[in-house]
Amino acid sequence: MLSFVLGVVTLAAIVPAWRTGSRTALRVVAGTRILSALMSIPAFFVDIPPGLRALAAVGFAVTVVCVVLVLAPAGRRALVTD
Repeated sequence: MLSFVLGVVTLAAIVPAWRTGSRTALRVVAGTRILSALMSIPAFFVDIPPGLRALAAVGFAVTVVCVVLVLAPAGRRALVTD
């Protein structure tokens, strides 16, 4: 249930973040994604199949990369420079 709520809040914050570049909305997106990633931490300490543990690790890593990109200053977001 909490994952669903975090997903809905993320989607609601993406709209103003995308349209206006609102730093507050970007922080909300990053915060909800961080909380969602933290919920996967127990997968590394309980007995689950290795495939699920690997999937949790990949999801955690992708979340970290995305949060860093979301919070990067606007001038540094561009991958191609003139």
